[in-house]
Amino acid sequence: MIIDDLKVGVLIYTIQADDSNGAILEQATEDKPRVMMFGMGRVMKAFSDGLRGLTNGDAFAFTIAPDNAFGWPSEENITHVPKTLFMADGKMRKELLVVDNIIRMQDKEGRPFEGKILEIADDYVVMDFNHPLAGHSLFVKGKVLEVREPSIDEMNKELEYRKQHGHDHCGCHDHHCGCDKDHEGCCHEA
Repeated sequence: MIIDDLKVGVLIYTIQADDSNGAILEQATEDKPRVMMFGMGRVMKAFSDGLRGLTNGDAFAFTIAPDNAFGWPSEENITHVPKTLFMADGKMRKELLVVDNIIRMQDKEGRPFEGKILEIADDYVVMDFNHPLAGHSLFVKGKVLEVREPSIDEMNKELEYRKQHGHDHCGCHDHHCGCDKDHEGCCHEA
């Protein structure tokens, strides 16, 4: 059996920033492999594409270009935010207002995202909302431990997820995923 849509892959891998010498961003090990269902929109498309056609025991190594990962930094994602957004109970939360501090926020739909403080002015804060990995390639290396049909429970979990969220996963492939850190990095498990 090969990795394809509606198949489950059990994988070990390391994802590094830029190349094989880059910082380790995510890792799945023999004692804690990743189990992923393909073709359901919850695995980064470029990651999934790099694994299609592989089977039990196959090793892999590939690079995902920034265009297919987290995109490129954009000046449009650097903006002035009113300082009033950093107030709680009528008081300024000065502990948050530190250059290079990463601040968790939510958009109007309640989706989490992060921004980095670049500058603090009298009435506003300059924040960078580009993904921290924007402009970076992802180097992926690993091995397929198993490819199999999904269980009834796994299919039900996927269908329930789609029903609850009404759409595919946040999809880092759309470059501005806004995933919070609880999503376990770049390539989400099914």
